[in-house]
Amino acid sequence: MNFSEIARISASGLALQKARVEAATLNLANIGTVADASGRLYQPLTAVAEPSQPAFAGTLTSLRRALLGAGDVRLVASERAPVKSYEPGHPMADAQGYVSHPDIDHLNEMMTINGAVRAYEANLAAVQTARQMCSKALEIGSGA
Repeated sequence: MNFSEIARISASGLALQKARVEAATLNLANIGTVADASGRLYQPLTAVAEPSQPAFAGTLTSLRRALLGAGDVRLVASERAPVKSYEPGHPMADAQGYVSHPDIDHLNEMMTINGAVRAYEANLAAVQTARQMCSKALEIGSGA
């Protein structure tokens, strides 16, 4: 495997981890939001990565092709049902006095951020190690 393949694989991983952090921070920022007047409620987001080329199961070449494809990383809204809390004095309460909040778990989002940051660091370390190995190989090859 050459350096450009390693860099592409790590870049794909970096993009996914960045998207995971973005989704989790948006979810945390909207944890206390309520439905607006039209009834729209913030939907928690999750990062989804799709390979740019379909891989055919069972072959190493197809797996390698799937890993090397940059792929598409996007944020997708979840379909989780809102959490309702009884707050009859709230201006956005419905006729029964319930207010809808997005179903976001603070602890889960913080763990997502922590895991994504660690994976991001691991991808950076892989690129740096590969770069150092290539540099050392060039150094050895030049007879220096």
